[in-house]
Amino acid sequence: TATNAQTITNPAKIVIAKSHVVGSGNASDDAANASAVYIGQNGGSALIYNTVFHSNYGMPLNAYNTVNVNNTFGLNAGKVQLNGEGSEMHNSALWRNNKTASGYGAQVYFGYAAATGSTKFTYNSYTGATANDTYHLTALADVNFNIGEGPNFVDPENADVEARSFDIKPS
Repeated sequence: TATNAQTITNPAKIVIAKSHVVGSGNASDDAANASAVYIGQNGGSALIYNTVFHSNYGMPLNAYNTVNVNNTFGLNAGKVQLNGEGSEMHNSALWRNNKTASGYGAQVYFGYAAATGSTKFTYNSYTGATANDTYHLTALADVNFNIGEGPNFVDPENADVEARSFDIKPS
């Protein structure tokens, strides 16, 4: 018998791990409504970890009751949309998503009462962030020079979308 057994009251119904979601959609897609990955509200909970979403024409992720851990979202036409009180994001990077005429709009949107200043959004770095020590949030500049000013990705702007690398270079 296990002495340290844990009871999981609501296990994830879908798990996406160690994946790349790249180049979904086309330029005519409405970035505010199209999504590369959609997880509906009646599907139960989901877990996404160690996954890169980049260069998608719409929202990279539109999901209900989804926990995101250690993901990278970069150069997507839209923002990440998380709905349902079970949605969370931790230890993730959101870089230069949701481009607007004057820069970059919101990187993530929570479609419920929790906001980016809560325990459901911790240890994240993102373009346009205001540093927050309580929830360990840090700002990422829209440049890619070094870890202090930007994310320091290997090759995020390669002309060949499939060859773009969002691995982090050592500083």
